Amino acid sequence: MGIGPKLRCATLLLVFLGFLIRHRSSEEKVLLVHPTFYNSHWMNMAKIGRALVDKGHTVTVVVSEDIVEKRRAEWPDFQFEVFQDQGTQARLREIEDHAHTTARTMSHLELIEAFVPGEGDLIKNCDLLLGDSKLEHRLRTSQYSVVISDHVFPCGAILSAHLDVRVPHIAVMRGDPLFLDETSTGVLVPPSYVPSLVTDFTDDMTFGQRVENAIVSTLLPVLARRAEGSRYGGLVRS
Repeated sequence: MGIGPKLRCATLLLVFLGFLIRHRSSEEKVLLVHPTFYNSHWMNMAKIGRALVDKGHTVTVVVSEDIVEKRRAEWPDFQFEVFQDQGTQARLREIEDHAHTTARTMSHLELIEAFVPGEGDLIKNCDLLLGDSKLEHRLRTSQYSVVISDHVFPCGAILSAHLDVRVPHIAVMRGDPLFLDETSTGVLVPPSYVPSLVTDFTDDMTFGQRVENAIVSTLLPVLARRAEGSRYGGLVRS
C-alpha cells in the first residue's frame, strides 16, 4: 500500500472518530485497549473515551487484572473486560518507574534502551490477552463499532484484527521516536531540519549532525519494522 492510500485511510478513521464524538444520533460500542505501560498514553485514550461517553456511546476498556480496580475507581463511566496478566503488568511498571527516576540524566536513546529488559513481559502480556478465548468470544460477540489503541503497543492492532478485520481500528499517537507515524501517514519530516527523537540534536544542526540525523531517520523505521515483526509476528493469526 502506498503513502496516499494509507493517508486517506488514516484520515477516514479520524473523521469517523470525530463523528462519534460530535453526534449522539445512535449509541455505538467503542473498545479501548489499555496500554501496557506509560500512564500518559492511557490518559490520552481515556479522555477520548470520556468524550464518547458524554455523547451517549458505550466505552469498554480491555485491561489486565493488575490495574482494573484502579481504573474502575478513576473512570466509573467505563465498562471493563479483564484478562489475567500473570504479573507481567507489575514487572513492566517497575521498569517504567525505574526509568522515570533516571530519565533526566538519560538521552532519548538510553531511555528507550531502559525498557529493553521488559520486552519479554510485554510479549507475554499480549500473548495472555490474545490467548484468553473466553474474553475474545465476549469481545467478538459484543460487535464493537471501533477499536482504539495506542500505536506504541501493537497488541491493540492485533486484537482488533482478531475480532473482526472489518471493524475500524484507530491508533492514538502522541509521538513516535522511530518516525513510523510519518512513514505511514506521509507527513513530511525532512531530516536536515527535524532531529530524530533518539538523538540529542536540536533543529540547529551542524552539517555532520544533519548527515547523522538523516542516516538515523532512514534506518530506524526499517530496523523497527523488522524488530516488531520478529517480536509480534508469532501472535498474529491468519
